[in-house]
Amino acid sequence: MQIKRIEALRVIHSREIPEEFELSPELTNDERFMLLAIGMNSYCITWLGEELYKNREFLQLVLVAYEEQYRENRIYSNDELDDDLFPSSTLGTPTPYFASLIYKSLPDDFKADPDIMGELIERQLKVTELHETLSSNFDFLIKAIKFSPELFHLADISLQNDVEFVRLAVKTNPTVWPTLSDEVKSDPDMQEALGDIKTYISNDIPLEDLDELDRYCKLLPDEIRNDKEFAEHFLTKNYYFLSYMGDSLKDDLEVAREAYRCVEGFYTISEEVFSDNLSPRIKSLLEKSNLEPVETLTNAIESEKLHGKLGVNLKPKDEPKLTPRQRKQQSGPVL
Repeated sequence: MQIKRIEALRVIHSREIPEEFELSPELTNDERFMLLAIGMNSYCITWLGEELYKNREFLQLVLVAYEEQYRENRIYSNDELDDDLFPSSTLGTPTPYFASLIYKSLPDDFKADPDIMGELIERQLKVTELHETLSSNFDFLIKAIKFSPELFHLADISLQNDVEFVRLAVKTNPTVWPTLSDEVKSDPDMQEALGDIKTYISNDIPLEDLDELDRYCKLLPDEIRNDKEFAEHFLTKNYYFLSYMGDSLKDDLEVAREAYRCVEGFYTISEEVFSDNLSPRIKSLLEKSNLEPVETLTNAIESEKLHGKLGVNLKPKDEPKLTPRQRKQQSGPVL
């Protein structure tokens, strides 16, 4: 049924939209009405008239209206969305499926416009293809990759083989690194990018944003997963990095001790993380001892140092000074 402006806004605002609800072409192409409607209910984007889809200035206004509505949390949840309208690849946040709906109906000249596409990508548009003029646009891609690392592989092959482009892409968005070929990673000019990734994960991702840390850490390259110095540094900020460490570090006593130091007093919370990500040898040390974890690991490390297993001859902390003969008698034969 087609209804009038005021009646339509009342229905849209109530969010209880009947299946037979229908807007006239006069309303779906009315700029003021559609801005109000989208501001009330994001689903109204599906009713945009053909004339408005082709109006660049109007689309920019719609983006603002939608973001205002998003900030006020008056949006449809994922469970309420129609999968035919909102493909699963775009689910996750409200903005992507909104922008995707716009993209489907953009004229070709809009899809080739770096300003329009840049604005949509910044608002989390999930792009699976790029107009040929944009796939070879160096500056556009570097800016866009900041918001969507997947765009790197939509770039023209000549750019994907361009060392300067690859280096800047990784610096702009370090999650590009794990997707690079081994040949590209081995380029001396690219090694500098690893430092940028470490800086990004250490300084730029809020530690309370566990979802982002999880998403990002899963993409870390082996070069960082097995970097002991970085592991010890980052574990002081977030012990969950244990879940992403390389196998070579999971049997490292000093790394385990550093992780325990940063969660002292939270052993119950961390028990599962440590159990799942430490080697059997280290777990055995903890299970057989009645000491606190940090003290247990500290003693184990110092013991290994005394026996030369770590190549360092140091005495345990707080041990009284002993004569060479007393030390020999106490420590027993060197293994």
